[in-house]
Amino acid sequence: KNFSLKSKLSKKKFKIPFNNKISLENISFQYVNKKEMFNDLNFKIFKSQKIALIGKSGSGKSTFIDLLSGLNIPTRGKIKIDEVLLSNSNRGSWSRKVTYVPQEDFFLDEPVLENILLGSNIETFDFERLKWACKMAMVDDFIEISESGLSVSMGENGNKFSGGQKQRIGIARAIYRNSELLILDESTSSLDVEIEKKIIQNILNLKNQTIIFVTHRLIVLRHFDK
Repeated sequence: KNFSLKSKLSKKKFKIPFNNKISLENISFQYVNKKEMFNDLNFKIFKSQKIALIGKSGSGKSTFIDLLSGLNIPTRGKIKIDEVLLSNSNRGSWSRKVTYVPQEDFFLDEPVLENILLGSNIETFDFERLKWACKMAMVDDFIEISESGLSVSMGENGNKFSGGQKQRIGIARAIYRNSELLILDESTSSLDVEIEKKIIQNILNLKNQTIIFVTHRLIVLRHFDK
């Protein structure tokens, strides 16, 4: 009983709310025996803001994302969610509010449906929401969004689908998951320009989610808040 009470108290203590903003205050970060990636970086990201991140390879985009999502803790400086300091004790709670979509996502040799639900709570499965997520990611362009259409197997690491189709399934997975912070890291790079434009517009219409969109394509930047 004592153990279960302690575990409940610690869960409560380490919960991080995100109602207002993420603040990076005088952040410096350095990998062991490497040059410093950031020095005194100050930055605020407000709830529901849509931010595009651009920069050449090695400029620190991945490091910035790792710090933001709690995978790394800064060498110096503070990251605060609202006014709560992000630290080793609560970054697990914070990372559960973050969904990261890489350029090449991970897929199981399972039906499309199971790949979209990957990491989501099966008990609260909502087929209407899943159909909506597939529409937002334009998965309905190449799969019929029905139980039979979604039961098609993806093959080993999704090899039955093209790179662009896999990216759309990965985005549908992220939209369905409905995390408070959604990070898309070059995750539309295999799409043609017209499809990418439509999907970005759909992502920007996600009202309650804070979006970080990493891209090399300058043409899409003007649609973002920052």
